Amino acid sequence: MALNFVLSDFAKDLNASTSATLPGASIPSLTSGGVTAVYEMSTQVWRDTFQIHVDSEDITNNTVTSAGNSGDIKYYVDNCHNLNVANSTTLNWPATNIINPSHAMCDYSGSTNTSYGNNTAGSAHAANRMLVKHDYVRWLAFKLFGTAHGVDLFNNEAEVAEDLATQGANMWTQFIKYKLDYVNTQSTNTGMVADTKAVTVNTENYTTGNTVDTNFATNDGFSSVNYPGGSGYNPGNSDAVTNICKILFDQMASEGAARFQDIGTGGQTIYAPNTNDAAGNARSHTENYIGDSGYDRMPLPFRDGDTITFQITYNCASNQKDLTGISGLTDAAMDRIFNIKICLKDAAISNTTPNDSSSYNASYVV
Repeated sequence: MALNFVLSDFAKDLNASTSATLPGASIPSLTSGGVTAVYEMSTQVWRDTFQIHVDSEDITNNTVTSAGNSGDIKYYVDNCHNLNVANSTTLNWPATNIINPSHAMCDYSGSTNTSYGNNTAGSAHAANRMLVKHDYVRWLAFKLFGTAHGVDLFNNEAEVAEDLATQGANMWTQFIKYKLDYVNTQSTNTGMVADTKAVTVNTENYTTGNTVDTNFATNDGFSSVNYPGGSGYNPGNSDAVTNICKILFDQMASEGAARFQDIGTGGQTIYAPNTNDAAGNARSHTENYIGDSGYDRMPLPFRDGDTITFQITYNCASNQKDLTGISGLTDAAMDRIFNIKICLKDAAISNTTPNDSSSYNASYVV
């Protein structure tokens, strides 16, 4: 019969000299001097929308170039499927979550820093008059009259605020949502790798037939693909397409690598898109870890208390400087930078409801 020899003389420890590393990018700095304005959003929405897939198939540094599991990381922006809850008609990114920057709150406790929070009697302005658009109108008054209380000298302050709400709504549809839609899992745009996955467990994640759309972007973040360009706030045709999920992953991997512990165990209930959170958002099945054959994606592990910030600059209308004829005043001097900070919560969110825009009262994060 065959013998199974053991040769202890050949036993030896091998010492690896190359450490395993994560892809990543440090969190960039913001332009200084911006006024912070806040939206609360559900942590669950960000977990549902931004997801990744990894596997151990090839043990190479391959990027994804075609459908299949040939790549190391696949990045998904899934803002177009329904929640994986029976009979749900709500999308992973709810239609009521409109990030109109003009309706972010400038009076959020402990997080905002505007100088224009009180009236002439020293009392705080009402919350529904402390949104970004109101702060900018007060800024204009300060630059033109030397005091933020001069807004009532304008005979069209409501129209100015309404225009700012309009510009914010257009930025959402033409820029922010446009970028999310360009790379979402149902996108057919240039640079997407189209594929579908058979449904085995997650039968309530709605799509045609028993498949789930699994379009994804390549690891290099679309470095060689540009937007087609468009009007309004749409990206120009010289702007490179980027996958927002990859940007978030890179920063998370760089600054919070410990969050990716145990991604294959199925035990990350605090990250899962199928668990109840403190706000009562419910999910079903086990779509929360790598290795679940029915879904095969996991959410980026956002946590309660995380923030996502982007900057906008409101520029005044052309020749606004001429209103009071102040010597040396320029239109550029009336630009105002706002840091729009999204604060993630595992509890019910509460954002100030706009009530002074004839067309855009519903244009905010509900």
